[in-house]
Amino acid sequence: MEKYTKNITEGVSFTALKTDKSKYDMLTVNFLFPRTEETTAFSSLLSAVIDRGTVKYPDMRSLEIAQEELYAASAEVYTRTMGECVCLTFSASYMNKAYTMEKEDITDPMLALLNELMFNPLIVSGGFLPEYVESEKKNQIDIIRSSKDNKSTYAVKRCVELMCEKEPFSVSAYGKEETVNQINGKNLYDFYKKIVSCSPVHIVFSGNAEGEEIYNKLCREITFAPRKEELPKNTLISRAEAEKRFTEEMNINQSKLAIGYRIATEDEQKKRLAFTVFKEIFAISPTSKLFVNVREKLSLCYYCSMISHYIKGLFIITAGINACDKDKAYNAIMHELDEMKNGNFTDEEFETAIRNIKSSLRSVTDSIRSINKFYVAGYLEGKDTSPLEEADMLDVITREDVIRCANSITVDTVYFLKGGNGEE
Repeated sequence: MEKYTKNITEGVSFTALKTDKSKYDMLTVNFLFPRTEETTAFSSLLSAVIDRGTVKYPDMRSLEIAQEELYAASAEVYTRTMGECVCLTFSASYMNKAYTMEKEDITDPMLALLNELMFNPLIVSGGFLPEYVESEKKNQIDIIRSSKDNKSTYAVKRCVELMCEKEPFSVSAYGKEETVNQINGKNLYDFYKKIVSCSPVHIVFSGNAEGEEIYNKLCREITFAPRKEELPKNTLISRAEAEKRFTEEMNINQSKLAIGYRIATEDEQKKRLAFTVFKEIFAISPTSKLFVNVREKLSLCYYCSMISHYIKGLFIITAGINACDKDKAYNAIMHELDEMKNGNFTDEEFETAIRNIKSSLRSVTDSIRSINKFYVAGYLEGKDTSPLEEADMLDVITREDVIRCANSITVDTVYFLKGGNGEE
């Protein structure tokens, strides 16, 4: 996989990854800015509103027709949170010229469509169309209100909120309902103008074309103003000061336990990979210690999984349990962590973890979407390695590296969502 990188202007960078493993090419333009109550609420709404129409394509149907005419291409806008950064993404996925009729190259018209989405939104009287704004506000508020519907997700969300109470990471990806209610077409347009003109931009292309060729087309079709704002930085707490405990009752059949841990993150790539191996042995794989011992042998939970945010220096262990097994489940999970800290895992477990991670990293190159996502995340993490390079780097990871990683982990927050229907 060939890599090409070049800055377009100040604060706007470009990375291209050439691969012949897909019929499609993909380009994402990622505007990056700090995660706050305002930016999450406004950005989530903004992406939905822009997707409703532009000056040239004023409704969803006309946008769909424009994409259908380009071999059923896909142009979309979405928002995601990555650590304490919000990423507003304009994405184009389209057929490579090798597979179109008469080898027609549709890169230029796709870039023109992407430019339309980014810089020509539908504006009426100095703001976004009120009809679109109010409709998408209702949808976003429905999503916020439904956060309790999935109790497993809710328990993790509450654990993060309590664990990172004074940190931007605690902010919901959709913001708060009261913030969304305050948005109108004009202040949303003001937010949009600030983001597209000031926020750092990272553009990633993945597909079967030369990076320099795409770079030149991009510069010809889309104009970006220079910007001086820096990439958002994560608040890193390498060690928990004390273990915090919270309990909430709810009328549910299955209680939820969520344990939040801090980990001493390091910029060094080797230490990041050691954490990846730790995760695989401890909680991720079908033969992990939590699955085999806590779930299968001890039967203390219906599920036990791990949600990792290394960029933020934390991870959550979440489990579905009977309320009466709360202390047993907690102690069993902590016992398995102690086993990792003491090096009580076999060479076979270690070697299997390395093989699994290598396989996973190599599979990234099979998908243009996975490649794109990998390099956007890598840009935010400050790493410049390819999936295949990371796979090769695993050869230098040792058991001692994994043990050191495990010993840098401390418990921060224990959140218990207790079934209030008499399950005890």
